[in-house]
Amino acid sequence: MEKSVAELRQEEITCYKHYQEFVQLLRIFFKKIPSCLNFFFFKDFCSKSQADKVYWHLQEFGTITNTQCREIYGINHAPSVIKIIRQRLLFEGDKYRIENETKKGCNRFGKPTNWDIYKLVPHGGEENELKMSA
Repeated sequence: MEKSVAELRQEEITCYKHYQEFVQLLRIFFKKIPSCLNFFFFKDFCSKSQADKVYWHLQEFGTITNTQCREIYGINHAPSVIKIIRQRLLFEGDKYRIENETKKGCNRFGKPTNWDIYKLVPHGGEENELKMSA
């Protein structure tokens, strides 16, 4: 059964309306993408140092773990990168410091383990000493 020209025209109009709605939804979606994701699209992202990447992550999200460093940025030893950032913050007299929060849990084999969550926090008062456990 063939469709009439009017039916085909109506389908075309309906498809176009759906397409316009889709374009509107895309525009709304792209406006809602956090500006922090733009960092990943810089063409020189790969040339940034590990410390720059982790410091940016801390500024945008507030915390990072060793697992996140490994999975997102390919950094195998987060404590050494955190140490570099702490030295940089201390040298620059920045308003922030990095604190460790130790969490306890079990690994995939059921054995007890600890891991650190590194947090970027503003300096409080005259507190200038950083924990240099990393």
